[in-house]
Amino acid sequence: MGICIITTYPPRRCGLAEFSSYLRQGLLNAGETDVPIVALVNESGLNYSPEVIHHIRYGNLHDYDAAVPIINHSADIDAVILQHEFSLFGGQDDDYLFNLLARLTKPVLTVFHTIPDSFPSRESEIIKNISHVSKRVICLSERGKQFLHAVCNVEPQRIAVIPNGIPDIGPRSQEQLKEGIHAKNRIIAMTGGLLNPNKGIELVLYAMPRVVRKHPEFLYLIIGATLPHELQSNGESYRNKLHALSVQLGIADHVRFNGNYMSNEEFIDHLIASDIFITPYRGRNQNSSATLAYAAYYGKACISTPYYYAEELLGGVGLLFPFNDHRSLAYQLNYLLDTPGVIRAFGDAAKQKTKHHAWPEVAR
Repeated sequence: MGICIITTYPPRRCGLAEFSSYLRQGLLNAGETDVPIVALVNESGLNYSPEVIHHIRYGNLHDYDAAVPIINHSADIDAVILQHEFSLFGGQDDDYLFNLLARLTKPVLTVFHTIPDSFPSRESEIIKNISHVSKRVICLSERGKQFLHAVCNVEPQRIAVIPNGIPDIGPRSQEQLKEGIHAKNRIIAMTGGLLNPNKGIELVLYAMPRVVRKHPEFLYLIIGATLPHELQSNGESYRNKLHALSVQLGIADHVRFNGNYMSNEEFIDHLIASDIFITPYRGRNQNSSATLAYAAYYGKACISTPYYYAEELLGGVGLLFPFNDHRSLAYQLNYLLDTPGVIRAFGDAAKQKTKHHAWPEVAR
């Protein structure tokens, strides 16, 4: 059987592209004979690998029209997986995408990576329309399934919940990785992913004076390049603001920034070197988080604001603190640093909860 995936794809730099690359390899490992890619592109000059059979440029109607016969007339394609995220497709309310899907003769399975929690909304109408022309829809959390049904009127029997797949890169020595980033004998907390103001990282910085006074060994890593849309609109203003705030608060020696775009293996190496993972996100309506899923799988003690995915994933195996409450975050960090055994216990519990989330198992 051949399955075509419509998605962003490497060398484009985004989490969805990495996700789809691992999904493709997992499907091949599970026995699929062919997994071609229709790649959503936003810049010219990128060299795509041979499995990419067609490019769709953002908002280019001709590219959408051309994809229809390529998929329909291919004897090697039996089904289509669409990776859906808002703002990827162009047109008005994803209408170019909807018209493409409506003309496909192969069954479509749509993976929704963002699902609204309120109705009516523009986003919920888009999801309803795309679900109507999809044979099955997939989300990455049970809460996402609830919203697909309650907010977007998708029948429960057509919804499947499949966890965010995680690459397993094999055993690594935490101590060696700490030495490799010049952080030997430090207790490391980390926030990772594409940087933008919705990450809420300043909340961690405001909490840190109360932490480092008691635990001068504490180090906070802020890992990841700036989100492309943010970079295009505002440059590095958010990163610069965080730099300035760390100096203002007197904690600059306890904060490190790495603004490089990292491969998954590089990201995971930093994650393994860390002891604690923090997602201080501002918004409640987030039904998945690849970085938080990675952190749980690799046995990190996780602390988060209570957005939907964090509530679901960390229930009983992590710590939650209220939105915009840096004092509660400082209290939780000091609690973990005062009791290293608790760091290990939370990490072990999170690892146990996500032990079946590695890509080979998820792709099956």
